[in-house]
Amino acid sequence: MRITRLIGVRIVTSAIVLLIISVIVFFGNEIGGGDAASSLLGIDATPELLAVWQRKFGLDRPMWIRYFDWLGDLLRGDLGQSMTFEQYPIWELIMPKLRNSFYLGSLAFAISIPVTIISAVIAATWRYKWPDHVISTYTLVN
Repeated sequence: MRITRLIGVRIVTSAIVLLIISVIVFFGNEIGGGDAASSLLGIDATPELLAVWQRKFGLDRPMWIRYFDWLGDLLRGDLGQSMTFEQYPIWELIMPKLRNSFYLGSLAFAISIPVTIISAVIAATWRYKWPDHVISTYTLVN
């Protein structure tokens, strides 16, 4: 029962950390100056065109409302539409990159597990001798 409690605590803690990071990134992006419409349309955009874009993408609403709308959409799996790629769904834009990242992570995992097990066996076999010190130092530094 103790391990399930530990796992539960880790999941809740991770969710809280992700929420805090999302708040910091979202509001930091907002406070950083400018908005997406200004960035996309450039310096030649008229105030009327900026207002149309801001209304179209909801940038005229308060930050906290946009944040909670974004968070609700994210929890439903809706990442929204890209402003730069003509309303193309963001999920479809990042899916190929996620596939490649998953492949790369799996390959790294498949290589690191045998290397870790072999290193642990070597360090345990020659405990308190130079191979153990080298592996322990490398592990600590890395």
